[in-house]
Amino acid sequence: MKKDPISKKPFEHLAFLYIALNTKEGMVYAFFAVDAFDGYAINLDVERNLSPESILKNVYFLCEHPEFSKRKKKDFTLIMEEHEELSDQIFAILEPECGKVIFNKKLNNVISNPFLEGMKKFMAGRK
Repeated sequence: MKKDPISKKPFEHLAFLYIALNTKEGMVYAFFAVDAFDGYAINLDVERNLSPESILKNVYFLCEHPEFSKRKKKDFTLIMEEHEELSDQIFAILEPECGKVIFNKKLNNVISNPFLEGMKKFMAGRK
């Protein structure tokens, strides 16, 4: 993946996303954070819904993830496509980790699309 010119270090800008997966038990959502610097992805959790609680829980899981703690050096920005109505709660989760949130669908897609394309190829090869 080509490095994002605005990210000068790992975990400076992260795209927050989910992938909808159809299972025998119904639809589930796998949550990820993708690093703009090098495309490194962290799988956060799998949820049965996209409730505000699920979104907030996965933002919290990012901050608590061992890889996040190991790679993050200073402040960071979480880039989300949607859920602006949760911005105050998301900021409250991120602030102790020197994080902030912005809502920018285009930037989120630029960061996450290489990861999603890789997942698509991986899943196509499993058939």
